[in-house]
Amino acid sequence: MQDYTLRIEYQAKRLAPTDMGHLGQSISSNVIKRKSTISANADYAPFVEFGTRTKVKVPAGFESMAMKFKGKKGKGSFEDFKKDLFDWCRRKGIEKKYWGAVLMKVLKVGTEPQPFLIPSYLEQKVKYEGAVKKYKNEIRW
Repeated sequence: MQDYTLRIEYQAKRLAPTDMGHLGQSISSNVIKRKSTISANADYAPFVEFGTRTKVKVPAGFESMAMKFKGKKGKGSFEDFKKDLFDWCRRKGIEKKYWGAVLMKVLKVGTEPQPFLIPSYLEQKVKYEGAVKKYKNEIRW
């Protein structure tokens, strides 16, 4: 289980958008007894995973997880959000005259999801289940 948990963590870090690397650095895992936990601790992680506003896409089976974040706001103020968005525009080379339009579009339409954690989990889950099945078949009672 430890091996597959670390694989999920590693793959999620690879898939996470890397604008400044904060999201990937926030991903961690832990295994205690037979329970593993993989988390992305950046406060904006669920919004990257599922998207926002009209762009939200939730994979089947993960609806209850996504509902925990519906309607939630980040920890910062609107001014923090605006500053972060404008900093992003600057890093992407977007001309300053368009920053307000980018802000309005994000507020009105939302952002596309960029799944990183769920695809990693689903891929490794299949591999883990296959390994467990193989191991059970090899055990002789």
